[in-house]
Amino acid sequence: MLFTATTLLVACDNQDLTVLDSTASTTVSLSTDQLVLDILNTGQDVLTVNWTAPDFGYSATPDYNIVFTAGDKSTSIPVGTELSKIFETSELNKVLLNKLGLSPGEIADVTIQIKTDLSNYYSISSNVASITITPYSTVIEPIYMIGGALLGWDTAKAVEVNGTGIGQYEVIAKFNNGGAFRFFSAPDWNATSYNWTYFEGGNVDANFENAQDGDTNIRFIGITGFYKINVNLIDKTITMTAVDEPKHYMVGAGIPDAGWNWNTPVEMTWVKDGLFEATTTFSNDTFRFFTNFGDWGSGRNYPYYVAADFTIDPNFEDAMDGDNNFRFIGIPGIYTVTVDYNNKKITLSQN
Repeated sequence: MLFTATTLLVACDNQDLTVLDSTASTTVSLSTDQLVLDILNTGQDVLTVNWTAPDFGYSATPDYNIVFTAGDKSTSIPVGTELSKIFETSELNKVLLNKLGLSPGEIADVTIQIKTDLSNYYSISSNVASITITPYSTVIEPIYMIGGALLGWDTAKAVEVNGTGIGQYEVIAKFNNGGAFRFFSAPDWNATSYNWTYFEGGNVDANFENAQDGDTNIRFIGITGFYKINVNLIDKTITMTAVDEPKHYMVGAGIPDAGWNWNTPVEMTWVKDGLFEATTTFSNDTFRFFTNFGDWGSGRNYPYYVAADFTIDPNFEDAMDGDNNFRFIGIPGIYTVTVDYNNKKITLSQN
């Protein structure tokens, strides 16, 4: 027994014991304490989070997590063994909207803390860093063109340019030679505007030039007519292609003023890109929409719009005839019919 005890004592004296330093700590810092995120800055780095490595009294490789908190909601983002994390605009915006439930366009107070996990049983937290952040809406809103190159310098006549992606827009509009205009984020003179200067360094179609006026507007120098214009506010590009004037006609016995011939079709008014309307008499019979005068092959019947996921006014039904035309089943009379390709609906209102 004496021999055994002596052996254990010696073994303990020769062993290097690792002792955890319970005072180990880490400090977090941010590259800024105020941010207003902008969808047009997608792809750009906006926030860097740095932190120090805690000294546990021995060599250790803990895992780190960045903890975002806003109000009563928190979310943790694992970052491995790194000591910094750079957030890109859309990445950070997703954290704010999807994880913290913040409202787009509203300033929010957010705290950021580093949680250091040494094992499943031991972790420490850093100091708390504060930042005010305004996230942006991920809904693609339109922009607007206002100026003499289009319908005039009147916010009520602003031409809506449909959003097709982040910072990307497209529309068909009539442009007038020699007229100037600029883009606006809303049909309001106080809204953010994008003039010739904004697109410098990008690539602007040869149909445009610097108007060199007080607002450095964009002047259209091409041939007056209809064009499809594509705008990218991130890449700062404007391209355009000449197109035929958008047309829509109604032909059929359900439109007494038209009948089934091309002598007197009812031509719909082009209100703006993707929106047509006409006021005419409807009878309980069939008709079809057409996009080219005299071209039976350009017809768009009831199933065409069903397949395109349109909401169709209940006064219309599928005629179930050889061409699956529209059949008007309402009370005969004068109506205004609207075909809206932007919002995917066909509506009818009685006059």
